[in-house]
Amino acid sequence: MKDKILIPLSKPFQLDYAIVEKKLSKVLKSSKWSKGKYVEEFERVFEKYLGVRHAIAVSSCTSGLTLILASLNKPGEVIVPGFAFPAVANAVVWSGLKPVFVDVDQIYGNIDPLQIERVFTKKTVAILPVCNYGFPPDFDKLEKISKKHRIPLIVDSAQSFGASYKGKKCGGFGDAEVFSLSPSKIITSAEGGVVTTNNKKIADFVRNGRNYGKADNELFQFAGLSCRLSEFHSIMGIEMLKKIRQILKSRREIAKKYYDDLKGCSGITLPLLADEIKPSFNFFVVYIESGWRDKVLKELQKNGIEARNLFSPPVYEHPAFKQYIHSGFQLKVCEKLASQCITLPLYPGMSHKDAARVCKVLKKFF
Repeated sequence: MKDKILIPLSKPFQLDYAIVEKKLSKVLKSSKWSKGKYVEEFERVFEKYLGVRHAIAVSSCTSGLTLILASLNKPGEVIVPGFAFPAVANAVVWSGLKPVFVDVDQIYGNIDPLQIERVFTKKTVAILPVCNYGFPPDFDKLEKISKKHRIPLIVDSAQSFGASYKGKKCGGFGDAEVFSLSPSKIITSAEGGVVTTNNKKIADFVRNGRNYGKADNELFQFAGLSCRLSEFHSIMGIEMLKKIRQILKSRREIAKKYYDDLKGCSGITLPLLADEIKPSFNFFVVYIESGWRDKVLKELQKNGIEARNLFSPPVYEHPAFKQYIHSGFQLKVCEKLASQCITLPLYPGMSHKDAARVCKVLKKFF
């Protein structure tokens, strides 16, 4: 029998259903369940919040990434971090491209710009970093490399809505970014994603691509996908955006509690906080002293605390991607972080009492 979960890993922000019921009911009674006014409104408020020219709602972050990569319309390789949620490599493969895995930095587990230069070849068609746990990567160096080689920089920002780098919100970096709206993310519409870009060509391709690749004249211009966001999902997204300040404030308060309580705790390393980075704290990760991670996970579970080893194993060790690496392939930092990472519970509305309980179990263990 499994231990009873008293503190879950994540929970979506709880909207007041009475507020959205009227809109949902109105759509339900209409014939316009998709491609209606609410998806357009959601995209407008998304653009306004992030300060970008284009926001295109899609059915998932992965489908958004897949469409952006398809817009490149050329074969080749995409450089991706070896330590991330594997869906980033899924998008590359589904676009008919080859993922090239590189090592990451030791602090946040984000792609290491130095490693990008080492694997760059004439076959490289894009660089695809991930904002792991909601920490933005070094966008200055990444954009410099992108411009130097004239290669698109496409960002998997699934976890970084509300994060910023040097005072600029995630959403307008590189050629395009994609956010996730799944239940574990900063804002959620149950499922979905949003592509943001200041590039009209990419925006137009994604708008048509989410609707089979059809143009306004109903002719299929290319082989697209069916990955629109419904009116129901869009209503939830609109209402979530209205609460974004409250959501981010709550997350940052719990993160501060973790930092304060776990600072200096033997056996635990916390991601450093830097002045130029303002994370979203989509997830709260700690790194456990080598050899103890799995025992700590069991101890947390025994105490009714849900924690996970996100992101372990490294992406390239999943069976789906074995064909893209050679025998003996190794990324030392990726494998170190994958063996030590634990994601602790953090969600909007989580009580300081529950956060203190998590810290108590960890400190008692060590």
